Amino acid sequence: MKLKKSFCLLAAALLLFSLALFAACSSSEDDPAPETQAVAVTSLTIDKTELSLPVGGTGKLAVTVAPNNATVRTTVWTSSDESVASVKPDGTVTAKKEGKATVTVKTVDGAFTVTCAVTVTPAQA
Repeated sequence: MKLKKSFCLLAAALLLFSLALFAACSSSEDDPAPETQAVAVTSLTIDKTELSLPVGGTGKLAVTVAPNNATVRTTVWTSSDESVASVKPDGTVTAKKEGKATVTVKTVDGAFTVTCAVTVTPAQA
């Protein structure tokens, strides 16, 4: 009698295991999503190649990343001399002191670069 009971428990356990395995294998939830094709950046342009600002003034630069459906459109903004002109990630340039600086914008992979020559003039009275 004990043997029959053990056999029934073993059979039930195997049946449950088989059902669980079958359900896991046939589930579409675990199927990987179809691979999407990466779209590379083909160009980077800037709206101004020169910008003149008085000390304390601000200006806005804009870049265009093409194509519009590029997978990674992120850009990095830097200034060659932060003491003369600083730049925020949105392209806002702030003139800090008289002098010249170059604002550079690069794609995150470094494949494309554009620049704008910034001249900071004396503050206007």
